[in-house]
Amino acid sequence: MAIIRASQDKETRILVAEGEKTTTILSAEGRLESKKRESEGISIEGAAKADAEKAMQLAPVQAQIVLAKEIGNNDAYQKYLITIEQVKANQMVGIEQAKALSSADLRVIANSGSVENGMKGLMDVFSSSGGTNIGAMLEGLAQTEQGQALLAKIGMKKSPSEVGN
Repeated sequence: MAIIRASQDKETRILVAEGEKTTTILSAEGRLESKKRESEGISIEGAAKADAEKAMQLAPVQAQIVLAKEIGNNDAYQKYLITIEQVKANQMVGIEQAKALSSADLRVIANSGSVENGMKGLMDVFSSSGGTNIGAMLEGLAQTEQGQALLAKIGMKKSPSEVGN
């Protein structure tokens, strides 16, 4: 009886050990499968976030590309944009000219019909064509006796009476 009981105890322990072994293996396989699925989920979530961030970063660039193509094919809109920039540039130039004129000690006699035309004429003095015109005027004055006398008075030339000396 003792041998039979010992044999049954042995069989029982073997069966219990095999049951524990199977349970442990199944539990480990379950945890492994769970971790694999969890890592796949994290990977898919990360890829989705990366794709979303990439799309968000590309959205403004793509919008600019579409806008550039649209502008590139639309001559009227290009002219409109150029006109706007020209108006801004002219405004800045006008403001700076006004600042310069406000600090200059100039007197303007506008006898050309309107103040705007007179001011335009004054602005021409500060251009290359205005300088050329002034030089031509002075050369014309130097060709007459009265002009030579006037130039001598302002210290730009000898008077006709001094030319012979």
